[in-house]
Amino acid sequence: ANFETACAAPAFLRLPAPLVSGLLADPTLNAREQAVFEAALNWALAQPHPSPRKASGSRGAFDGRETLLAHVRFPLMAPEALVLRVLGSEEAARSGVLKDMATEAVTWQAVAPLLRPQVRLRFLSQTQCTPRVPVASSKPGAAAISAKAGGA
Repeated sequence: ANFETACAAPAFLRLPAPLVSGLLADPTLNAREQAVFEAALNWALAQPHPSPRKASGSRGAFDGRETLLAHVRFPLMAPEALVLRVLGSEEAARSGVLKDMATEAVTWQAVAPLLRPQVRLRFLSQTQCTPRVPVASSKPGAAAISAKAGGA
C-alpha cells in the first residue's frame, strides 16, 4: 500500500530515471506487480520522449525506456490484469517489447508450476519469474521517494 500511495504522488513522476529503475528493480519491494507496471507506465507517460516519432507518428510510453519493463515481474501478475490491463492496453499495441513480455508471461502462467523450468524464455528474465521477497521495514520505502523528489 505504501508503494502504491507513493507512486500516486506527483513527486514520483519527477524522480530521475535511475531512481525509478532502482526502485522498480528492488527484489524486496512489497508491492503487487500490477502496481509496479502502473508505476512504470505512469512515470514513462509523464516524461519527455527520448526517441523520435515513428513513421506512423505514434510513440509508446516505453519507446527508449524498455529497460523499465525488465523490472516488472509480469508472470507474477494476476492473469486477468495481465491480459486485460497489460495486453489489452494501447501501450502493448505500441510497444513490441511490452507485448512480447506480456505474451510470454501468459504462456508461463499457463504451464504447471513443476514444468515451468522447461519453459524457454526469450523475452523475460528468470528474475521476472521469481517472487519478490519483502523484508521488514528496514528500508525507508515510500518516505524515501517523497524525500528524494523534494517533498509532498
